[in-house]
Amino acid sequence: MSRIDFPKIYNPAAQTTEELIENFVVRTALFQEIFDDIRNSPMQFPGQHYIIQGTRGQGKTTLLLRIAYEINKDVELRQRIIPVIFNEEQYNISRLYKLWETIAEYLQEDGEITGLYDKMQKYADDADYEQRCFRLLETSLKKHKKKLVLFIDNIDEMLTKFSKKEHHRLREVFMESAELRIVGASSVSLEFHYDYGQPFYQFFKIPTLRGLTTADTKTLLLKLGERYKRERVKEIVQNQPGRVEALRRITGGVIRTIIILFDIFVDDSNGSAFLDLEKVLDNVTPLYKHRMDKLSPQQQEIVDF
Repeated sequence: MSRIDFPKIYNPAAQTTEELIENFVVRTALFQEIFDDIRNSPMQFPGQHYIIQGTRGQGKTTLLLRIAYEINKDVELRQRIIPVIFNEEQYNISRLYKLWETIAEYLQEDGEITGLYDKMQKYADDADYEQRCFRLLETSLKKHKKKLVLFIDNIDEMLTKFSKKEHHRLREVFMESAELRIVGASSVSLEFHYDYGQPFYQFFKIPTLRGLTTADTKTLLLKLGERYKRERVKEIVQNQPGRVEALRRITGGVIRTIIILFDIFVDDSNGSAFLDLEKVLDNVTPLYKHRMDKLSPQQQEIVDF
């Protein structure tokens, strides 16, 4: 019997490509929708940009990786599109020009387009450095007949660091250039998307990931049972639908939480939803006690209230 690999739960990129694809059994409709959009677009004109929104643990990072991996698998598509997967926490991108530099570095490391970053650095002291960087990037992509799809997790954190002037400039790039598309993800509501006075007002297509349905919860549990060799899962899913629904409601249908509680769910031989919940509370109490202990007295009073 295998145990849950917790590091990979919190860092999907730690899985091999094969593992992630094999275990990707929910969010499949949205995956197919976005991938088909990318595959069917010749990218002759500026395209639709996406930001997938959902609370932490809903599968945003996994979905981004799944789309990127599918592009890499498609030999014909890969000839014209380069998927660029940004690190989940890209702290260094605090200015727009750093975005273009980071892309150039990725293309260099991947062997797709070499020497681009060094060309950019020749203009590092120029007032129009950002514009020069993008022109060099765009020219190189056209020369090599390549398009980019940028997969940027926590894109809200990056965009928040940019100035309003840089937002206007980035919007201009998105509106005028057909060389790149964005598929981002955010765990917070994007205020700039709903503010009429902001450059990115209603600009992105924003699919929202909500808690899993009952059917998807069953699908996920069966896959977990197969992956971790827990034969009892089939019996529980088939004969104890109340337990499955109780787990879904307790977790809010959040994928990561369901996976974390999977062992407790399967090991409870009595099959009681209340016992499941009690075990959950017993397991998380030390975690939240530790967090409470770190709060100031005033903050503790607020939480306790």
